[in-house]
Amino acid sequence: MSPLFEKLKSLFTRSIGHSADIVKAGKSPKRTRKVKRNTDKELQTIEQMKLIVSRNGYCSIKVKSLFQLYGYKQRGHSNVLQVRECLEREGLFLCRKAMTDTNWNKNVRIHSFPVERLGDIFNMEKEMEDAFAINHWYKLLGLEMCLPVDGTDHMSDRQFKPDGTKDRLDFKATDKEGNHVVVELKHKDGDNRLVEQALRYRTHLMNHYNTDRVRCVIITGIRCLHTAKALYALPLQERELIRWYVYNWDILRPADISFVEVTYDFIAKHLTMDSNC
Repeated sequence: MSPLFEKLKSLFTRSIGHSADIVKAGKSPKRTRKVKRNTDKELQTIEQMKLIVSRNGYCSIKVKSLFQLYGYKQRGHSNVLQVRECLEREGLFLCRKAMTDTNWNKNVRIHSFPVERLGDIFNMEKEMEDAFAINHWYKLLGLEMCLPVDGTDHMSDRQFKPDGTKDRLDFKATDKEGNHVVVELKHKDGDNRLVEQALRYRTHLMNHYNTDRVRCVIITGIRCLHTAKALYALPLQERELIRWYVYNWDILRPADISFVEVTYDFIAKHLTMDSNC
């Protein structure tokens, strides 16, 4: 039995050694490969973007190219935050929703002003006006209106037409202090025409009611550069007459509408009149 035992022992030892060799020769577990950042290319691209933004107000770049510029092969919550932080250190801003919702191979716009879309955009401006009236969202701004229950505009504060003019306000309201309020809505972004329009309508209401106790509220779907520049350019006395809000709305929770004010302090922090942005 001794020779047989020795033979079995020899086979067993050889088998164990062979298995050990297989383990050593086997492939190691896959590691997450980091994409090496090309610092020179990154700096060159950033400078090019800043140049284009300073000239045009924005520049376009593919989502894929933007993330790869900073060494990311995919986007995730942490990667999005890192890319936004890197851009903001250079004075460049990217809308968060555009960054997360845009197709990987589509372009996004980078701005010199913190453009932001807080909620889902209405497809048409009338949809936003309907929702504003039907859901009494104006009350969230401390405003009161006289709106018909039968859906008509007769004797209504919606599409109000002041005496002696063909212009129609989106809404006319009053606030708790008894001031008349011009309310103008834009389901996307606004511009200098929106600001000028609101102030012109204010003059109409002053003439209509023979009072100077009239102020303006503008509401947009996007916090945008052009509206910011138009408001910042106003004389101080006119700035005090107009307030700008961006609506925050989720189509899945329409009752959770809110309005976020864009203050002049915020605008001044990110915008200077001698810039070319």
